[in-house]
Amino acid sequence: MYNFSILFILVFFLASCSSVPKKQPLLFNQATINALVAADDFQQAAQVFKEGQEMYGPKSKLLYLFDRAYVAHLNKEYKESIRYFTFAEYKIDELYTKSISNILSTWILNDINAPYRGEEFEHTLINIFQALNYLSLDDVSEALVEARSLDRKMNLLKQLHPDEKNVYREDAFGRLLAGILYESTNRRQDLNDAIISYKKALTAYESPFYQDMHPPPLILKENLKAAAEKFDRGIDEKQNMAEVYLIHSNGLGAIKYPVDISFPTPDGYLMQIAFPEYNERFYEIKDSQLAAVSVKNKKFQAKTELGVNLVAVAKKSFTAKKNWFIAKGIVRPLGKYALERTLEEKAREEHGRGAAYAVKGVSSLYNLFSEQADLRSWQTLPAEIRIGRLILPPGSYTLNVSFLGENNKILGTGSLGEVTLKEGEKRFFNVRSVH
Repeated sequence: MYNFSILFILVFFLASCSSVPKKQPLLFNQATINALVAADDFQQAAQVFKEGQEMYGPKSKLLYLFDRAYVAHLNKEYKESIRYFTFAEYKIDELYTKSISNILSTWILNDINAPYRGEEFEHTLINIFQALNYLSLDDVSEALVEARSLDRKMNLLKQLHPDEKNVYREDAFGRLLAGILYESTNRRQDLNDAIISYKKALTAYESPFYQDMHPPPLILKENLKAAAEKFDRGIDEKQNMAEVYLIHSNGLGAIKYPVDISFPTPDGYLMQIAFPEYNERFYEIKDSQLAAVSVKNKKFQAKTELGVNLVAVAKKSFTAKKNWFIAKGIVRPLGKYALERTLEEKAREEHGRGAAYAVKGVSSLYNLFSEQADLRSWQTLPAEIRIGRLILPPGSYTLNVSFLGENNKILGTGSLGEVTLKEGEKRFFNVRSVH
């Protein structure tokens, strides 16, 4: 009897355990991550990626990799960020090897039915964020690898768009950052590469694509002048000094919204053309200031400058392709119309006028609902990237950043910690603001 009781209790216990529901993983998609980043909750966004089950969909795998890598960067998980940005590079290569069939399919089906391949400027941002990841890990040599990778991408874009002036084929801020990285090694050959990068950055900022966005940062002109004088005449304006750079990613990037144009055909069909446009998101912070206080309580400060307006870059990149989107938007409905007219005639011949009207009605509804604009984009990106720099005597400093609104109103502050700088050293710090 005793053994039977033990057996009964054991069976009851096991049955109870089996009836306890397992914890279901959190399902999340791009909207979930966008909301967390917009709420400035990078830690929770990173946690969702680790514990949840992504629902971006098979056609948006690249967007998942973009977001996962960038959220890890924002959460200061730099090795994790490097890993997923590397996966994103592999995915881009994979998508481009299959690009012909994917592109052709978008002339028949919606763009949203094809895998998201990313914009050219999004591809370049991988190298910029990877370089910042490596700098945060004090690995300048790997950051330089990213600078060289960026250079190869730019050369390829120039080959693809040799005579087109208003398309994205050069990255001004990427070139500026590359120049700073080359200069940071203090090697003569790298100094020459720095001068080349600075010159390419200046040319890009003054090109038709960038010239109506914002002027070149003064940091660029100062660095180019100083590097050229050091290379040509051995005169180092920053000799015996150290530099602290602040990279400030600010605001929230533009998002796409649909533009739908519906129209009837002369014989009564309803057709629709759909394409996306970019819409800016409001952010209150307009500027930032880097400050350093020495152990003797001497204060140094400098405002940041606009390095790149990513909203403007996204809009202008899309404008260059807009006619392409509209052309596809016209061809697809024409193809549907030709097929639907054939089906209507067949229905009339075989089943009479009522069946033909039914085909026309169903076809019109299908045309309105099937033609959808592709609204996918890398939405966790900042609206802009700002850059600031302090040239300081070697020593120990406490670093802070202030976030400024209209009329230089201080909207927030942040500590960058304490640093000890050596002669000729360059240090880099990243901050992110979304409001």
